[in-house]
Amino acid sequence: MRRTLLVLVLATVCALSMTALAPDAAFANVEPTAANAQLSYGTGTAADPGVITGRPRVYVVFFGTQWGTSSVDDRGDLTFTNDPNAGAPYLQEFFRGVGTGGEGWSNIMTQYCAAPYIAAGASTCPHASPRPQYPLGGALAGAWYDDSIAEPADAQFDDLSASARRAAVHFGNTTPASNSNAIYVVLSAKGTDPGGYIEDGRTCAYHGFDVDASLGSLPVVNVPYLMEVTNCGAGFVNPGNVLDAYSIAASHEYAETITNTDPGRGWHHSSADKYDGYEIADDCSWVQPGTMGGNGNINTAHGTFAVTSLWSNDAQACLMATNVHGPFGAPLRSQRSQYARLTVDMLKSGTRSAGILVRRK
Repeated sequence: MRRTLLVLVLATVCALSMTALAPDAAFANVEPTAANAQLSYGTGTAADPGVITGRPRVYVVFFGTQWGTSSVDDRGDLTFTNDPNAGAPYLQEFFRGVGTGGEGWSNIMTQYCAAPYIAAGASTCPHASPRPQYPLGGALAGAWYDDSIAEPADAQFDDLSASARRAAVHFGNTTPASNSNAIYVVLSAKGTDPGGYIEDGRTCAYHGFDVDASLGSLPVVNVPYLMEVTNCGAGFVNPGNVLDAYSIAASHEYAETITNTDPGRGWHHSSADKYDGYEIADDCSWVQPGTMGGNGNINTAHGTFAVTSLWSNDAQACLMATNVHGPFGAPLRSQRSQYARLTVDMLKSGTRSAGILVRRK
């Protein structure tokens, strides 16, 4: 018996009806205030908190024989013959690097807590509440090539979650307890079209939630082969570096999975908020590098990587780093993403099942 729920992110403006879904100018570069800025806690419980409250463990899964022949490089990363941009080792090094070199980006997520001490709708955390832990020493717990089948054409979430379940068994995570802090990042190979994202021209990546009677809850992220896709972040932070697309999308989904694992139970904007449905990274999607709250690089022991900035309730701003969770005093008055209105309109129009981050123009 399984339950699935998914949150889709990263959609493009180009393929949409601009009459129905054009961004409202009033939502461009909105300066948040105490009245409208905060994410709030959902309907999580002690049994299903909607937040990863331990040290996150990322399992990277290369789904489908389309990746080609695999080998292992001198850093211990899987490499593949159908990976002309060397995205596979890059993303493994990204997750190895998160939580190393003193990077402060991972600290932002630790301000968001979980049940049982926080009430639904609250936007601040009681001191004793369980929280995500900093992934000291790196978030990567393993990488695996799932070459049991070719990825289906237009692979759906059930196909991707099935790959995540095979990975869980491969890594020995065969009980709910062993999957309690796990995140399965399922990567689709060059030439595949998971969910029809190339054809529809809207999505770049998404995260979802799968419940298996034996394995427990499995947070699942899908990141397609984005380096050759228009407007999914290639060169956004580091001009000319197409690998920006991979780490920006992965960082976006990783942060949202940690803080809203089971969508609706964790941290998001409530229906009473004009940013209804937004998650921690949606607020900061494609904010221009070099501006207040903009996307940027993190420096780790495994290299420098482009990431999305993240919304901080404490600071009431998009941030690239912080030292500790806790009160920040006066808001920093960072801008929100200019794509806010389009995301909300797509959500309310029923285009997707939950919050969406639009592709960059």
